[in-house]
Amino acid sequence: SLIVYAYIKKTKNPSVKNRILFGISVFILAFTHYFGAFLCVFLGAFDLILAIKKKQKFHFFIEYVIVAILELAWLIPQISTINVALSNFWPPRPTALSGLGLLRAFLHNSIFSTAIFCILFFVFIAILVTRMIKRGFSVIFSPSLYFRLVFLLTPLLMIAAIIVYCNINTQSSLWVYRYFLCLYPMIMFFFVSTLFFTIKAICLKIKGKIGSICKIGVICVFIGLLTVNYSIHIVKDTFTVYEPFEQSAETIMSEQEIKDGKYVIVYSTANCGRGWMYYLSQNNKVNTDNIALVDNTDYVDNKDKLLTAMSRCGTVYIYAEHLFSDTDRDRLQELRQHMMTTHTETVLDGNADKENGLKWAIYKYQIKLYKKLSQF
Repeated sequence: SLIVYAYIKKTKNPSVKNRILFGISVFILAFTHYFGAFLCVFLGAFDLILAIKKKQKFHFFIEYVIVAILELAWLIPQISTINVALSNFWPPRPTALSGLGLLRAFLHNSIFSTAIFCILFFVFIAILVTRMIKRGFSVIFSPSLYFRLVFLLTPLLMIAAIIVYCNINTQSSLWVYRYFLCLYPMIMFFFVSTLFFTIKAICLKIKGKIGSICKIGVICVFIGLLTVNYSIHIVKDTFTVYEPFEQSAETIMSEQEIKDGKYVIVYSTANCGRGWMYYLSQNNKVNTDNIALVDNTDYVDNKDKLLTAMSRCGTVYIYAEHLFSDTDRDRLQELRQHMMTTHTETVLDGNADKENGLKWAIYKYQIKLYKKLSQF
């Protein structure tokens, strides 16, 4: 949001104060996330177009240059580590339809909001093309069109670039919705500003008090529909997206083996598996030295060693949550089949939401008697 505001201020009035504000926002965004740095590249490309068209001076690129030097100085030593991390990354490869799914997610998965966005998109393109035909290419640099064009094209081009990268790079994928959050303010800027100008253009054709009443009425209807629609989805998401870390941790910690201080392994399919050690230890109030907590990262990095250690351990717990991808489901099935060759399986807790397909469960494995005797 800060960079959207700073970019508009800097482009309209490139004063020292506004350039400093923009430079700070670029620096913060670039060092917040890799996708933030990628977004800054696209903004720099649009500024380059402005410079080529003599709409601004080339020395205004100093903010980008300084941040780019600092970013590369930090990034280059990290390349080997980043490559290793990416090679073990699990997200599925996106398609063109995945991009539409991401845009719909930005609009709270609302059919109404998505339909309005699509209508506004075509309305904007129609206005842009019409004005270009009448006044020439330079019309796109007018403030009423330029910022909406930039904040529309930047998300679309960035999403397209990530989709292409994920399909070219056969070792990993970067398709995780939360990585694209930096695009949300731009999409909302385009959505709201285009909606406002569309309503204004329609209502201006109706003159007098009736026109003013129509304008207010249309705005209230849109705000009402969007608010109600969003509220419904927020309530729905609140009650369907459930991560039972605390409940699962309490179930595991109540087990007799844990209370007796016996060594156990707890495997988590959740990406934040190590994060819920907070719940297992009750914020470090309970000793967890006898618990070895492992997750998908350990499975990818040291699969054979992990499976061997789990098959030899007396008690193993597997916490399975939100198995969205086929890879997650296949991995859990492989783990369960492997464990049941040496252990007996018991389901301690869990549920399934049939409507959304969200499942979670806690599986307990205890080593079979003949396997225990064979170890002596």
